[in-house]
Amino acid sequence: MRFATDFLPRIGSIDDAPASSQRIPLWHLRGALEELACIARPTSWGYALGLELGGDLILLELQPSVETLVDKAARLEAWLITQGWVRTVHIEPYAGKEH
Repeated sequence: MRFATDFLPRIGSIDDAPASSQRIPLWHLRGALEELACIARPTSWGYALGLELGGDLILLELQPSVETLVDKAARLEAWLITQGWVRTVHIEPYAGKEH
């Protein structure tokens, strides 16, 4: 079972994300030809769960809570892995201000 802290190790919670970095990567998988990224974004309604294939947004779903978003992302990741996708480590560049 995956937990929110598994997906958000660099930010205590999705609510703590700096305004300048609203795109929060949850996981990255590699397929035969492309990389698939699952991202989260806070919205005025709740949260958006997005899938990016090769850098292009291919799916966007609104979720009412971070718990729902994390549960959906974890189930999707587990299913994709059973279909042959492979977990990758992908480090996003920091978009915050330098001190």
